[in-house]
Amino acid sequence: MNININLNFKNGFKNYKIDVILLAILTFAMFLRLYELNFQSAWLDEISTLIMTDSKYSFKEFRELTYQREGIPDFYFLLIKFASMLFGHTILVVRLVSAAAGIFAVYYIFLLARELHNKYAGYIAAILLTVNIFHIEHSQEGRSYAFIVLFIIIAYYRLLLFLKEINLKNALILGLFTGLICNAHPVGLLNIVSVYLSLLVFIFTTKDKKGKIKLFKFSFYSGLLAFITFLPIYSIVSKASKVESFWIPRPTYNDIKSVFIDLLGRDQFLAGFSILLTIIYFIVSGYQLLNENSQ
Repeated sequence: MNININLNFKNGFKNYKIDVILLAILTFAMFLRLYELNFQSAWLDEISTLIMTDSKYSFKEFRELTYQREGIPDFYFLLIKFASMLFGHTILVVRLVSAAAGIFAVYYIFLLARELHNKYAGYIAAILLTVNIFHIEHSQEGRSYAFIVLFIIIAYYRLLLFLKEINLKNALILGLFTGLICNAHPVGLLNIVSVYLSLLVFIFTTKDKKGKIKLFKFSFYSGLLAFITFLPIYSIVSKASKVESFWIPRPTYNDIKSVFIDLLGRDQFLAGFSILLTIIYFIVSGYQLLNENSQ
């Protein structure tokens, strides 16, 4: 449902459409992520964020401290430092940055689902993420987890737009946000690999020779920008990959399977079926976008 608003400017009237349903969902998402944001004091990792972003450290000291103390790249901490300079260095400001990322993630998952299917699918996806307890919790936390979710969603959204209209602009935007995934957290490397493996599948399965060459060329440009965006944090990601023991034990195959089963209905068959349907849905949607682009 849309509402049309006419605004009177010097050059005449301009018409703006407001999606009331989406606005309501975003308002609810904002409420859930801002409600009692400052209720609890900072916990251990949030204290680390506050220490890392203290204004008493020079940029050089900040970089050295990031490498020594953290497994998270300094992109997130730079955002916090900038926000702290503007609004003050408090745990509330730190959490507000994460809350903003969480709200934007709800908006972009609407765009992603709308691009995959239609706006009603977008509403459903946005509502599901809005009330997701894990996402609400991480959106109220002074760490980078809300940002990795945001960048992953944007990257897949831009992947769909790139497949729909293969050009330099879409390739570079895809490369930028794909590269930013690991800048939020090293575990995002798996998502980067999945984006470009998907493109590789489409390159090999595209029958039109000119379309294949075009897709390969712009995918290369996208991958190059993603690689350049990844380079500044390579040392931190490399260091994190060498950690063999931590307070969290190394996950086994059964641990990972248990997490997926818990998240997807606590039933092995339902979890496997859900994953299979998701993979098929993305492949079919990607092919549809490529066919629309080639026509």
